[in-house]
Amino acid sequence: MIKSLLFYDMNTSESILIKYRRMKNKILFICFISLLGFNNVYSQEFQFKGNNLFGLEITTKDTTNFAIKSMFYDVDADGDQDAILIGISKRDSVKYLSFENIHYFIDVQENIGDRWHPSFKTRKPFMNNFPYPNGYFFPSIGDLNHDGMPDFIVSSGIDSFRNLQTLYYERKSITGNNQFNIIGADSLELNVFLEGSFFMPDLADMDMDGDLDILLSGYQSGIDTSGKELQEPIFFYAKNIGTITKPKFLGWYPNPYGLANAINETQLSTVGDIDNDNDNDILSLTTVDTFKVITFLQNNHTPNGKPNFDNFSTLLGLPVAGKEESLYPPSLVDIDGDGDLDIFLVQALNSTGVGIGYYENKLCATNFVNVSRSICYGDSVKIGNQVFKSSGEYFVTFEKSNHCDSTVHLSLLVYPAYLQNQQRSICQGEEYTIGGYTFNQTGIYQIKLNSSNGCDSIIDLNLIIHPKFTSSLTKSLCTGEVFTVGNQTFTQNGQYEVKLQTIFGCDSIVNAILTFSTPDVGVTQSQNALTANLSGAKYQWFDCISLTDIDGATGQSYTPTKNGKYSVKLTDGNNCKSVSACYDFVLTGIDIQLISNQITIYPNPTDDYFTIKNSSEYPLSSVIIKNNIGQVIKMVKPNLIEKIGTADLQGGMYNIEITVGQWKVTKNLVVVNSGK
Repeated sequence: MIKSLLFYDMNTSESILIKYRRMKNKILFICFISLLGFNNVYSQEFQFKGNNLFGLEITTKDTTNFAIKSMFYDVDADGDQDAILIGISKRDSVKYLSFENIHYFIDVQENIGDRWHPSFKTRKPFMNNFPYPNGYFFPSIGDLNHDGMPDFIVSSGIDSFRNLQTLYYERKSITGNNQFNIIGADSLELNVFLEGSFFMPDLADMDMDGDLDILLSGYQSGIDTSGKELQEPIFFYAKNIGTITKPKFLGWYPNPYGLANAINETQLSTVGDIDNDNDNDILSLTTVDTFKVITFLQNNHTPNGKPNFDNFSTLLGLPVAGKEESLYPPSLVDIDGDGDLDIFLVQALNSTGVGIGYYENKLCATNFVNVSRSICYGDSVKIGNQVFKSSGEYFVTFEKSNHCDSTVHLSLLVYPAYLQNQQRSICQGEEYTIGGYTFNQTGIYQIKLNSSNGCDSIIDLNLIIHPKFTSSLTKSLCTGEVFTVGNQTFTQNGQYEVKLQTIFGCDSIVNAILTFSTPDVGVTQSQNALTANLSGAKYQWFDCISLTDIDGATGQSYTPTKNGKYSVKLTDGNNCKSVSACYDFVLTGIDIQLISNQITIYPNPTDDYFTIKNSSEYPLSSVIIKNNIGQVIKMVKPNLIEKIGTADLQGGMYNIEITVGQWKVTKNLVVVNSGK
């Protein structure tokens, strides 16, 4: 099924067009939805408006690079949604196709309209020399580190063991040929998947805590008890537990929040608030028998923001594709600025033809009103909760009770008023202009104006000029702390100029010199003593095994009385606190490295069993197998160290902790079999 999704009719758009010219309309979809067992429980529906609207291009001008996935993001930060199109550019003509023979493209169409009236320029490459992974290229876009530049989560790159890994494309710049810092699964601390798996990622704040999490949908490859290869439809979730500027993920969690009930033969999904209830729902391309449908997975979140997917249905107006028709994973975007999410689908259907189909969400009726007003000076126009008293072009968008948007475009012309006493205040360096007269000094003025618009006026103006202020501060802080001035936060050394406003709305400039201290947490062992590298600090030595402070151990150096693991808690002169790593300590002069060199494991890597060879003069008393996060997987009796079986271990890296005499030696073991 995945191979057909990736490669079926992907060489050129021409093959799809020829195919559909030859097909006959032979599939009836009347009452089809009811036969699938889904429910339509919402009045919400979508209306098909056409293919390739607003200038969207499913292929390039030469009919190549057929798009199989679309995304929308404000790439140029101009307030509207640009289109990003990806797909397979070509496949090498080889007998046995592999990842190295598949080549991708990523194009962008800039939106030169506005948030209510999109208009897309012709396609062009997203950037020169884009760093495509050796694997599947299916990205999701979002600002993961809150630096204002769009990042990517990509599924899936291929590691040295042919496993599939999730990649974080951190955006470093928006120009040049080296725009991304690519961070792999090891640094993300996310497990890899066996070759044969396939996932499409999506970035969304699933748990409503203000940062972007990762949701994967697709297939996980595995082996059943008979040795047969399986592809299991599954969702995987990774929670973002990092800071606002440095994402860190905890996962993977299979089929969380009730999603196990939504798994079907195919499950390729996108995320968004489809029903306008302020949480993230899922729209999934699902295969049922030989038909492809779009399934709505509604999120009815709990009071603490935790997702809860308890309703699965179809939505009115979305297409169904038969055996000889094609649908590709949907994308969600509020393309018409009315406050609800519309759907774009790459499709090849009997009824609509081939193209990027636009399905307008009818939850929010388009409400865009043009208003032209002229008033006299001193009068005002109020729209929503905003009041306008000056000539200009204004766009006012406000949310209605159903979370839909209503937009008013106001063209306002203000004429001078008649006989007005005005008290005005402006900031130092600004001017206030009336009828061609300019004022920039505190004082009382009388202005005579003549007009034929009915607003002739004599204005008595009492003008007050408020001063601007500048102040300086110097602050020492600890690394990891956040210093806030106004609504700006700082976490790094530097000199910063922060513009604030006084109660009169005038600039108040703060020049801040900030120093963030990072204590040296290194520890040096000399014979039987441990010494903290940092001098002049407060110290507290800590037993990492019993997880307790050591009474009286408050000096820069500490001499342990027994073997163990030790660290030191530091408080420097700036009252910055930090903790060193835990150090293994053995009360002996014997070189532990010599012992380690006399312990070997073979074969390594292994796919069946391994043997521990002890060439030292000391007895081997225990063998413990741990995974890469320190969890004990199994213990081996010391008399059974030959041909230790690995059939019950999943593929990956393991730590083999071996006790020889009074020393502990750790060896790494790579298991390449898939286990259960």
